[in-house]
Amino acid sequence: MSKKIICNCIMVLALSIVPGIYSHGADSTKSLVLKNFAPERNPFRLQENNSAEVLWDAFMTMKKANSGDPVAQHELGLRYLIGKDFSPDTVKAAYWIGKAADQHLITAEYNFGLLLNNGWGVPWNPFEAYKHFEYAAVRGLVEAECVYGLFRTDNLVVERNYDEAYRWIKMAADSGFSPAKEVLKEFAAKGIMTKINLRTDESQNTRQSAQSNIPQYQKPALQPIFLDFKDDSIPDPDNKTLLKEIVNEVGNRYKLISDSLMSFISFGTHDRNTLQSLYDAGEAESPEALTMLGRLYEQGIGVKMNLIQASVYYLRAMRFDSPWSPMLLWSIVRKEDYFRQLNDRVDSGDPAAKFVWSGLIDIGFDHQLTETQALKLLENASQQGYREAIVQLAVCYYTGHWVKQDREKAIELLLHAEQLGSRDAKVRVYAIRLKNSEHTEKVNDIIKMLREFILDGSILAQSTLGYCYEKGIGVKPNKAESIRLYREAAQRGSRAAYDALRKSYDDIRPNDAEFRVEE
Repeated sequence: MSKKIICNCIMVLALSIVPGIYSHGADSTKSLVLKNFAPERNPFRLQENNSAEVLWDAFMTMKKANSGDPVAQHELGLRYLIGKDFSPDTVKAAYWIGKAADQHLITAEYNFGLLLNNGWGVPWNPFEAYKHFEYAAVRGLVEAECVYGLFRTDNLVVERNYDEAYRWIKMAADSGFSPAKEVLKEFAAKGIMTKINLRTDESQNTRQSAQSNIPQYQKPALQPIFLDFKDDSIPDPDNKTLLKEIVNEVGNRYKLISDSLMSFISFGTHDRNTLQSLYDAGEAESPEALTMLGRLYEQGIGVKMNLIQASVYYLRAMRFDSPWSPMLLWSIVRKEDYFRQLNDRVDSGDPAAKFVWSGLIDIGFDHQLTETQALKLLENASQQGYREAIVQLAVCYYTGHWVKQDREKAIELLLHAEQLGSRDAKVRVYAIRLKNSEHTEKVNDIIKMLREFILDGSILAQSTLGYCYEKGIGVKPNKAESIRLYREAAQRGSRAAYDALRKSYDDIRPNDAEFRVEE
């Protein structure tokens, strides 16, 4: 199957701040830019150093920091960050951690990189963050080695280079760093290892040469970070992988029922509430839930097997650039009896089947019909009041695909689909109005609704709210928050969010040769 057929998904860095000695049960410091894949507590990384015992007293910490002691400066910054002995103040935290990084304290270099990459207390700047991660990685900080390697996978800061990514992540894994080991497993599972020139003889020499002449107080300690990413060359997922996507991506409400979801999916245990939760997430247009629902109908888990209904869910998930649904749909399209079933249901007037066959022509999975015939099927299904066909037809009119572009017609169709209960149509109408500065008197209500839809799993609402923060529509402009929302949506597969994210990077991209990235 051609890669052009499969929706692109991106590989992104996901990172959390690792536990340290100032960790408290109430702490919930989390990355505002990178995907959260974190334990309950994740304050910044603290360097293990017995000499820090003399710095417990807040006055002595401040005094030593002002005298230029990098360890004290770093300590003071962390105290401001987590509110230990000082009122929490991210700007002051960034100032003092930055001062320590200026003196090349390894852990401060790493933590200041986190601040820059998150836009915490300092302007968002992933390129400067990269330099700090690089400094710490070259000097053997395993967290930084892993992060530095991952920077070479997403094609945003520096050009993608799987060989170098593997080399640095392998160094961290060889040190016993368990998250790096998990990354290598992901590399193998997602076909990335086939793209890598394995070089096992350089890692140790690289670290040994880099660590020569480093002062003892800068030696790093081992602590975990958490990460996850996707690639555009991936094998068919199993049901546990699809479930993991829902739990990790959609929201806390689905984490709470993860055990019942696993039981339901693994054993087909009849659980009406669990199945309804999946339907609810699907109606919120969560691509992860839509893909899982497609698998349930494909395999007959908790529902009657129905390949056409499975196709409907996979096509809906593909509308939001789901990384899994194209290959899952392709696998059932190739079943021997599939097109006979599809043709029979189209002949019987089934709008769902019409929607499916039109969609298969659109994405290039079938060529038995012309585009004109496919459009006719879509229009017929739309006229029958099938809301998914109405939304897809609206997309055609809005973009000028298959028909002459007519955005007023598109909005009319979307409003009709919204009346029929389509959350997708509702968010699309919101997005159009916000981008065209329409109905500004209702902007606060729209922003509130977008936030609610995000909690339900809407990836489109996530991207739209990111746009609002980028442009200052209904909210105060906040670059870091827009980046966070774009990145989370892109992590889930949204190409539109990735394009917006890439533009944000390009807007501040330095002219340095190392930061030139080709599409």
